[in-house]
Amino acid sequence: NYNEWKQTSNPAKRERVAGYKDVDINFRSQNWGGLEYNGNRALFDGSVNTGRWYYAIGSKGAWRGAIPGPDGNAEDVVELYMMMEDKKAEKASAGAVGACPGVTLGDRFIQLGNWRLGDIDGNHFSIASSSHKKTAVIYRKDGTAHGGPRNDYQAFNRKSKTNQIVFGDRFIQIGQWRFGDADGAHFSIAHTGGKTAMIWRSDGTDHKGPRTDYNTLSRKPGPPTGVTFGDRFVQIGQWRIGEHDPAHLSIQHQSGKTAVIFRQDGTIHNGRGRRTDYGTWQRSLAACAVQGMSQTTSQTQPQVQPQVQPQPQPQPQTTSQEQPPTTSQEQAGGKKLQMGRVRVKNSV
Repeated sequence: NYNEWKQTSNPAKRERVAGYKDVDINFRSQNWGGLEYNGNRALFDGSVNTGRWYYAIGSKGAWRGAIPGPDGNAEDVVELYMMMEDKKAEKASAGAVGACPGVTLGDRFIQLGNWRLGDIDGNHFSIASSSHKKTAVIYRKDGTAHGGPRNDYQAFNRKSKTNQIVFGDRFIQIGQWRFGDADGAHFSIAHTGGKTAMIWRSDGTDHKGPRTDYNTLSRKPGPPTGVTFGDRFVQIGQWRIGEHDPAHLSIQHQSGKTAVIFRQDGTIHNGRGRRTDYGTWQRSLAACAVQGMSQTTSQTQPQVQPQVQPQPQPQPQTTSQEQPPTTSQEQAGGKKLQMGRVRVKNSV
C-alpha cells in the first residue's frame, strides 16, 4: 500500500506544500495533502495544515506503540522514496536564458557584483572589493588566513575569459582553490594541496585553519550539481556567497545565520553565531547563463591533488555541534521534490 504524488515544494526547507498533484493515491484520510515539515514529533508528516502527524516520516516517538500512518493506523515501517529534480538547478548554472545579473567568471576568478574572488598565483586566494580596490582577506596554501585591509594580492587586471574554473558536486574550484559545501552544516575554502584554510559553520561561527578536514577535495570534477546562481550570488548546496550591496559581501547558511561579512573598506566582520543580516537568501535563483560558463566545460580541468594528511596540529576551538547532524532533512536540503512515494509495511 502506498501513496504516490508530485509536489514542487521541499519539506526539508520548511516550505508550505505547493504544486501537489495526485499520481496514485490509496489513502486520503487525516487531511492527506503531500509532505510538510513537522520538526516536532517527526521530521515530516502528511496531515497538512492540521497539527496532526499522520503519514509520519522520521518519527521521533511512538504513537500507539508504533508510527502514525495513513487512515489513523499505527504502522511498524514507513518508507519514503523520492525522485529529485536536478535539471532546473543545472539550467540555473549553465542554461541559456540570458546572463546571470552581476555574476562573471574569468581567468581564475569569479566576480559577484562589486567583489572579486580569485586565485592569485596558485598559492594565494583573495577576496577584494573592485570599487575601493581593498583586499579583505588572503588565504594561503599553508592553510592560514590573513585579513585586511590590504592593497595587494588582487585579480582585477584579468579579463573575463574563463580559465581553470571547475565545478562538481556542491563545489566550485577556482584555480587551485575550492569553495564547497562539505556536508550541509559546514562550508569551507581549501587548497588542492590538502589544507583547509577556513570553515564556516551553519550556526554562524568561523573556524580557522590550518586544517585538513571539512573540505570537498575528495569529490571529482563534473557537472555543477548543487551549484546555482542568481542576482550577484552563487548558491553552493545550503550556502550562499554573494553581494548584499556594493559595500558588503557575505557567506550565509540557508537557516539564516550569517557566518561572515566582508566590507568594501577591507575589514571582516564575523557572525559569531549572532548575525542574520547582510544575506542574499531573499533573492530567487535564476535560470541563466553565467558569462564565460560555456567555455568552462571545454577547458582542461586542473588535476586535483590527493588530500595531504600532515601530522596532527592543534585544532581551533570547536563545540559538540562541530559534528553535523545526519538527518534526512540535511541530505534533502536545497533540492526540489518532484515525486514522492510512501510505502507502508504492515507487521505480520
